[in-house]
Amino acid sequence: MANFKLCVRSKRKDGLLPVFVRVVHRKSVAYIRTGLSAAPQTVKRGDVDDVFVMRQGLAMIDDFLKRLGGMDLSFMTAADIKRFLERKAGGVSFSDFADGYIDRMLDKGQVRNAKIYSSAVRSLSEYVGGEVSFGSMSYPVLSGWIDSLGGTKRAKSLYPICVRQIYREACRQAEDVLSGVSVPEVDPWRRIRIPASVSGDKRAVSAEVCRMFFSWTAGEGSCKRAQLGKYNKDAYIVGEAWEGKSTIEQFYESGADSFFYFPAAGKGDIVSAVNANSALYAYRAMNNCAKAAGDYIPAPFLSNHDNGVARIMGRMARNEEKAKFAYGLLSMFSGNTFTYYGDEIGMIAQNPASDPDLRVGMLWDNKQTNMTTLPTGAGSQYIYDGVAEQLKDKNSILNYYKLCNNARNAFPAIMRGSTERTVLEDSEVLYITKTYKEQSLKIVINLGAERKKVEDIQGTLAQTICVTGGVKMSGTTLSMPRYSIAILT
Repeated sequence: MANFKLCVRSKRKDGLLPVFVRVVHRKSVAYIRTGLSAAPQTVKRGDVDDVFVMRQGLAMIDDFLKRLGGMDLSFMTAADIKRFLERKAGGVSFSDFADGYIDRMLDKGQVRNAKIYSSAVRSLSEYVGGEVSFGSMSYPVLSGWIDSLGGTKRAKSLYPICVRQIYREACRQAEDVLSGVSVPEVDPWRRIRIPASVSGDKRAVSAEVCRMFFSWTAGEGSCKRAQLGKYNKDAYIVGEAWEGKSTIEQFYESGADSFFYFPAAGKGDIVSAVNANSALYAYRAMNNCAKAAGDYIPAPFLSNHDNGVARIMGRMARNEEKAKFAYGLLSMFSGNTFTYYGDEIGMIAQNPASDPDLRVGMLWDNKQTNMTTLPTGAGSQYIYDGVAEQLKDKNSILNYYKLCNNARNAFPAIMRGSTERTVLEDSEVLYITKTYKEQSLKIVINLGAERKKVEDIQGTLAQTICVTGGVKMSGTTLSMPRYSIAILT
């Protein structure tokens, strides 16, 4: 036979302790809400010592025992007994119904909505001090709960809407007498007024500015940067023209700060230079990107969702060294470089022809904490560790990306300087000079798959970027491992 005992659980916001009937059966435990509460001073070592509360609570336990009399409980758990007693008493648990409602959302793949609904139900449970029954969802309780959310911007509106939606679904199911769902005859939500949410400050560009920008066509010059500057002088405008160099060059007449340089991305200039071990290809890619932008800001990148195989790791046939070095080469380009999220940890696209595979969420750690739900039809794209683990590994792809970015920040001439090439006999070594204001840098890039000795290099070795090994300098001679970069001042 099941055992019953009065007990209290966590304190409510009003300072009182909600009273429950604890059900113990077959090594399982469940709690039935009584609707009673006790003052803290009337509770000793978890036992209620309030005569009025004890009288009503023991009467409920006596009623429970009568209802269970003669039943075979051998196949039931404490939770089963609880559900039976609440249904018989007309006090169906709203919390249990909500759990089932949210589970069905998860089964449909509605993970984000399920989290919001779960937070809403948890908020109500915390307010009433425990499990919520339909009978306890009175107008005073609901209105008091909504008032307690008054300090929030969105929850005060969003949470009540979620709870009301679950309640309305319960009302619909209660029409079927076989459903086991029983709700009060009077709907408390009929009197509830849900407050409006508070919208955050608008930060987007106005529709008027968008229309002005996108109404421009090459040659008209109707969208000059000076015009947009009056809306926000610090705005940085990046356009996308999935075209070749000459067409992108025309679009810069719009006055936009940058246009993504598609010729360098995907299977284009950078991948070609790395795979061909060609210094000439690498310099042409840099030079053409800078020329297309003219006096504006180049915007080169390696990959995005528009590039077929898309991710750079796929383009490099999952060769980690080449994938790293491709970003190293990109980081020596002038302008603002862009990274497609996930490339910095080596994400791939299992099915390159599938757009959902190119939009899988970031792997923040190997435990898959805070993971975004996989798009429909997509598969796992993770063949390397997550962000947290790669940050701890000095040889990781992520730390290589950080090294490249730090170099760009440390030497402004890389991003802003003009570029001149000194042709060497070795076709696999690129030697360029970048000049910006008072800063002049010598950059030597070994695109070859073997260690190289590069002679007659002037300057002081200031920074190296290597996928393996290290760069050494003796006098004017550099000893460079495969796929490495040396920056000299």
